[in-house]
Amino acid sequence: MNILIDQALPSNGYMQTTPSLKPEQTISNTNKRSILLIDYPFLYKEIKTTLNLLAEDYPGDQFERPKLEDLILNGIRALYQTGIVTVVIFHDDNSRHELSHLNGKVLKYSDGEAHINTCCHAEYSVTLCNHMTAYGHLYDEVLLMGDDQIYIPPMLDALSYSKVKLLRRDNERTLYQGTQLTQVHWQDIYYVIGMALGLHEYEM
Repeated sequence: MNILIDQALPSNGYMQTTPSLKPEQTISNTNKRSILLIDYPFLYKEIKTTLNLLAEDYPGDQFERPKLEDLILNGIRALYQTGIVTVVIFHDDNSRHELSHLNGKVLKYSDGEAHINTCCHAEYSVTLCNHMTAYGHLYDEVLLMGDDQIYIPPMLDALSYSKVKLLRRDNERTLYQGTQLTQVHWQDIYYVIGMALGLHEYEM
C-alpha cells in the first residue's frame, strides 16, 4: 500500500516538510493512512492546567513539563493507532522557535512511525480547519488533538469519508457537547498528558 506523505497547505499558511519516505514507497504491515492534527495552543494550555492540578494533589512532588514527542506518541497509543501516522502541529509565531526542531522528525513506536510536520500561522485554528477540509479525505482516519467549536463543522464533515478520533477534554468540559463528535472514539487529553509525565492510571 502506498503511504501518502502530507506536504500541502492552503496559501495562507506555511509548512516545511522533510518526509523520510517518498510517496511511491510501500510500507509493510500497514493497512491504513492516518493523520493527527494538533492544536498546539490548546495542548499547551491543557499541560499547564494539568501541572497545576497535580501540584495541588501531590504538593511534595515536582512535575516537569513533558516532551512534545512523548505526548504525540502517547496520544497515538491512546487512540490505538498502528502504522504510519502523519502528524501536523498547528501553532502561532510565539511557538515557532520551540517547535522548529520537530519539523521533519520521525518518531518510531512499537506499531509504526509518526512523521511530524509543523505549520505556523497567526490564525492557526482556521488553517487547521482548511487543511482538514482540503486533505482529510486522503486518509482513512482523521485524528484531532484539540477542543474548540471551530473544529465542529470540518470534523462532522470528516465523518462522511473517514474514521474520526479525538484527543479532547472530558465530557463535562468539552466544547463538542450536543454534537455527534461526542459519539466518536476519544481519549481525555488529561490522561495523555499524565501518561507522558509517567503517572499510573490510578494516579490520574
